[in-house]
Amino acid sequence: MSMILVPLFAACIVAAAASTPLVLVDSAQHAYIREGPQVPLEKSVAHSLLAAATGLMPGSLISADLSRQLTGILKPSPLAKPKAFVTLNVGSLSTDAVGDLFAHRKHRTVDLTGDGCPAMALVDGLSLVSSANPSVKLAVVDQMGVQNCGDGCVEQNLAAAAEDARLDLSELDLSQQEAKLFAVELGSIYAGLKGQLAAVQQRKELKVQQDDVELYEVSIMGLRSLKNKYGEGSPQAFAATAALLKLLKWAVEGLDAAYDGDTVYQVLVMQTGPARVETLSHLISWKDRTRRQLLAASFPNPDIAAQTQDAKLFSVKAAGYGSFILLLYFTLAAIWCMCNMPFKKDTLLYGSKKEQ
Repeated sequence: MSMILVPLFAACIVAAAASTPLVLVDSAQHAYIREGPQVPLEKSVAHSLLAAATGLMPGSLISADLSRQLTGILKPSPLAKPKAFVTLNVGSLSTDAVGDLFAHRKHRTVDLTGDGCPAMALVDGLSLVSSANPSVKLAVVDQMGVQNCGDGCVEQNLAAAAEDARLDLSELDLSQQEAKLFAVELGSIYAGLKGQLAAVQQRKELKVQQDDVELYEVSIMGLRSLKNKYGEGSPQAFAATAALLKLLKWAVEGLDAAYDGDTVYQVLVMQTGPARVETLSHLISWKDRTRRQLLAASFPNPDIAAQTQDAKLFSVKAAGYGSFILLLYFTLAAIWCMCNMPFKKDTLLYGSKKEQ
């Protein structure tokens, strides 16, 4: 956990009511997202988009107007849901760069509007949906990458990432605070995702059925601090952007291979970083709070988990009882029809003896 809290300077005050583009990337099968123009969506209901795309319980009521709005963004798929849904918060990455990263996939942009920090809105929404669905796995990727991280593990992760994802950080002075944080972010995301993908691959080899959609969360804010220190057009900023895009490309390819392309992404494209994060202590607090919040959502209160499980069990039983009643009704109707059916001469039963 301590590695996640490495200091990062980000002078970024995002206007509370400004709109922020959220890029929705469809699965390789193009099964979930409608094509269309850019549309607005309130930050406060961002969780409903996640719930509608995954078929999970939203954790709050969805109004009729919001339901119609979501229907215009997502395809109707009541019997299908993606195998994985990835939430990606990236500071200082352009919309064009995200479009190039997913050029082989259909994607659509939603403008998050209204008050509040868009990055926090996605974290809050993911926490709400995760708490409402305790059986669904939420992987906080960067946190997974630093669990049980001992001496030298950061350097080992960076070396492995440089080899697997072809990262080149030679332009960065890792003795500098900003560069070190960015490198730690890349290394922890690489290690966390590599471990998770290995577990998914092992499950596939053992032919173990996946229970439900699996959620991923990734937050990368170090690129903004590098651009603030060295400048937008500096060699350091160019090298860091290239390394980040290579890591994201490696991650997308790995997720597609693990989940057979049935993966949906929501990518928040922020030109700066989290709103109202003006100082180092503010950013440390934001990073720590969001990691804790997401991890707490992954392990909800046992009473809430039991209530959710009871609700799901009731739904299954209700569906079973309903199916049995319908089957019984049609069986009795068929017997009644056969008993009262007038036989004609052209029927096989007409004139036949009892033994026949």
